[in-house]
Amino acid sequence: DLTKDRPKLLANALRSIAEQTYANLEIVVVNDGGQDVRDVVTALAGDIPVEYIAHEKSRGRSAAANSALKAARGLYLNFLDDDDVFYPDHLETLVSAILSRDEKIVYSSVLSAHFNGPAENPENCIKKVVNHDIDFDPDRILFQNYLPIMSVLFHRDILSKVEGFSEDLTLFEDWDFWIRVSRHFHFHHIDKVTAEYRFYGAKTTEESHRQKYEYLKAQAQIFDRVTPFLTGEIWTKFLSTDLFDQLRHDGKCQNDRLEPARTELRQTTDELDEAHRQIETLLDQVQADKALLEEIFSSKGWRWLTRFRRLKVALSFGKSGIS
Repeated sequence: DLTKDRPKLLANALRSIAEQTYANLEIVVVNDGGQDVRDVVTALAGDIPVEYIAHEKSRGRSAAANSALKAARGLYLNFLDDDDVFYPDHLETLVSAILSRDEKIVYSSVLSAHFNGPAENPENCIKKVVNHDIDFDPDRILFQNYLPIMSVLFHRDILSKVEGFSEDLTLFEDWDFWIRVSRHFHFHHIDKVTAEYRFYGAKTTEESHRQKYEYLKAQAQIFDRVTPFLTGEIWTKFLSTDLFDQLRHDGKCQNDRLEPARTELRQTTDELDEAHRQIETLLDQVQADKALLEEIFSSKGWRWLTRFRRLKVALSFGKSGIS
């Protein structure tokens, strides 16, 4: 279980582990430089053995995952981020599947759930959809990240063929890991929803733009890494399948979602330009008024008027002194 500064979400994740129908397990919690949550872990783990690892400072998701791999003692491994949950039969389903087949890796389907408040209140769930239920295709995974990290259970033998998570990646470290694993092993899909991939809250336009930029940047890093695996046959397969159309459609949808923000940005830019022009006009007027005042102050008429005012003040003072 990977966590950082989200004790309430971590509690939900730990409860989902404690409620598993499969009993022979251990929990490795990696706290990636966040507040101490040892008490939360101890209180909710129950009788399950726990290994608690705390990074002194944040080292990133990949480093946290690698710390968990090194500490885990079990034969089979499964990850869970602190904002996601297992359903009670998750581990039992995956362990039964991997033991009954000559496979090193199995994965289940996952439901995506979107919340606008605490998940404990069902009314806060605004959207649920099963969109991670795709059968394994070693070519498709080069183009699409369709394996949420909590859905996959794997034998630790794969670590003798594939190194751990790439610590130079800040996003898609799991996708990169599955791609490298898929070059050596087959993944078996269990067509059953056993976990929930959770999303919380609404992001501001600025946050969405920043996240989109980081997403595309990280996606480009993955595509750079898969280039050696892309044969002409794989490209042909990709271009002739629905995946290409789906990705193109997804790109159009993303563009459509961004268009209102672009329109708003253009309007704001126009308003700023108009405000800038008004400020320049005011500055020009101030300069003109200043020049006019300087011209008045330096004129003979102004000098005579100043002398007259001084003389008037002096006479007034004299009259007041006489009385």
